[in-house]
Parts: sequence; C-alpha cells; structure tokens
Amino acid sequence: MSEKLKLNDSIYILKESDDIYQVIFTGTRRIKKFRVDSLIKEIISKLDSEKTEFEIVNGMKDRYNPEKISSCLNSLESEGVVRRYNERDNYGRYSKQILFIDELTDSWEETLKLQRRIEESTISVFGIGGIGTWIVNGLSQIGVGKIRITDPDKVN
Repeated sequence: MSEKLKLNDSIYILKESDDIYQVIFTGTRRIKKFRVDSLIKEIISKLDSEKTEFEIVNGMKDRYNPEKISSCLNSLESEGVVRRYNERDNYGRYSKQILFIDELTDSWEETLKLQRRIEESTISVFGIGGIGTWIVNGLSQIGVGKIRITDPDKVN
C-alpha cells in the first residue's frame, strides 16, 4: 500500500494574481499567501484527486527536476496545503475532526496524538440540566473515552 497525496480537503485556494495564491484554511479561517511558479501551479492542478508521489513526479519529470518536484511537494505538505493519505488510514467518524485539529498543529503525528489523548481522556460533568446535557452529548461525539456524570437531582 502506498501513500497518496491530495490537496487538503479543508482549504480553498484563491488566485490573487498570476504569481500569488491565497490559501484559506476553512476550519480556522487562517489565510496564507504564497508566491507560486509554474511548478507549484501544475502540482496544485494535479492534486485535485489522490495521486502517489511517483505518479506526480513521473508525469512531470520531462519538464522539471524530480528532486525539485519532491521538494515542492514536501514544502506544500509542511504548509498544510497537501496531505498524505495512506489507504490503511481510516479515521471513521472522527475524520473531519482530525482535519480540523490538523490545522491547529505542526505535524500529522501531533494531530493523531491529540486525537488519541481525547479518546483516552476521562472528563467529569457536574450537573446535566439544560446545558450539561448538550455538553455530555458533544463530549461523546468528539470521542472522549470516559464521561463521569454527577447530578444531585432525583428523577421520579
């Protein structure tokens, strides 16, 4: 199984001028400006669907140096524009949450570590009246491992 590359699902790319692109990270509303050249433009156009690095390099090696293509891919990945996907990765119901967390972290490893911490955490909620019920529901939806609920009210 090989890793595939694709534009990050939670970005939107705006062309400000021929050589300046704005990348909007939709989860956090961050905006980054990038100076782009023909190599970057072609890579972005190729990554609208998943492709392996080999497929990208092989398809462009007649116009660009393969090392430069790989370096560009790595730079786009480190900026959060491109994401590597592994076919065995399956985050199920937490996939959108993980993409959001990824916008806030410096690496994919840190993102997955934070998600694991959520799943292994224990949270206590005192009072599950009007707002407490919604809080418990939200904690459950984001995958908190254990939720302890305490409420002094008695149900008859």
